[in-house]
Amino acid sequence: MLPDLGDAPAGRLDELSGTLAATLTSLRDAAGGCLEAIQASSATEDEDPQKIFAALDSGDGGLTAPPGRGEQTGAAKLRHAVAVMLRHLENCEACSRELESRMRVREALQRAAASQPVPDGLGETIHQRLKKAQSRPFWAPRAPTWTLALAAAALVVIVVIAGQQWMRLERARQMVASVLQLGVSDHLHCAIRGHNYPDVANPPEVLREKLGPQYAELLPVVEKKLPGFQVLEAHICTVPGSPRKYVHFITRGQGTILSVILTKRDGENLPAGRFVTTSSFGNVNFYEKQLEGMSVAGFQVGGYFGFVVSNLGKHEMGQLAEGLAPALQTALKAGEGRASESGSLASSRQS
Repeated sequence: MLPDLGDAPAGRLDELSGTLAATLTSLRDAAGGCLEAIQASSATEDEDPQKIFAALDSGDGGLTAPPGRGEQTGAAKLRHAVAVMLRHLENCEACSRELESRMRVREALQRAAASQPVPDGLGETIHQRLKKAQSRPFWAPRAPTWTLALAAAALVVIVVIAGQQWMRLERARQMVASVLQLGVSDHLHCAIRGHNYPDVANPPEVLREKLGPQYAELLPVVEKKLPGFQVLEAHICTVPGSPRKYVHFITRGQGTILSVILTKRDGENLPAGRFVTTSSFGNVNFYEKQLEGMSVAGFQVGGYFGFVVSNLGKHEMGQLAEGLAPALQTALKAGEGRASESGSLASSRQS
């Protein structure tokens, strides 16, 4: 529980400064532990955090450029340091949990401080507390005081930036998971639980009629880009209790049922970035996940989210999606043109 700052007497001021000092020291210790873990798992010399911070002892106030890459600006060096930390957080559950906890404490402190007046002498009291609490820095025991302060400031900046990026990354991943869940739910509802497909495949002309002029030309694309799979059914499916509709191709092959699904995204976009996407091909990003016992690969083409879903391996779904997406993008553009022409012809006949 954070102490109240309103009309704080001297004793309360000491209590507050002690709380802040302990929190900042805890954040610094957590950052140090994270950096030690990063150093232990660094794949290359470029990613050694001690080398990244080595320039702090020289008094130039910058971060060391990765070896062999020439001079870099301070901003570029900072980005490199943050990327190293994010790569570690990507694979270290303990550090990511700890950093998320510290960021929540920091946000709580910011909210509390913003809503209360700052007593006179608070800064000096906190500095005194920090001096006592930080008797020995974790990487340079004999470094000058000004160097330690500079190094500590740089470390806190990097931890804060990495923490903020990590929180944004987690929110982006949650959004990706919620979008991919649409494809899995549609596959389970229509193909698996509903069994809305025949044992013997419908003829292509029947499937084209079900798809209509806007989506009929997607059929040969799916047939061509899914070697070893037979298209059993293709239709425009509805979601119970929702206005959302989706184009659904149900195929059979390799001993399983596989769905190719397209649903309008209504202006929504999947987040980009190398820590969120699984791969990229051309101008299309791909996303993979295991949900409800199914492997799903998702992508965004034109005004649609696309999904390839089955109980086969996640990597295999990704490969099939990479082959499908560009061809589907081209066919969707052509289909929109045909639908527009059909609408114009119908209007002219009525008039």
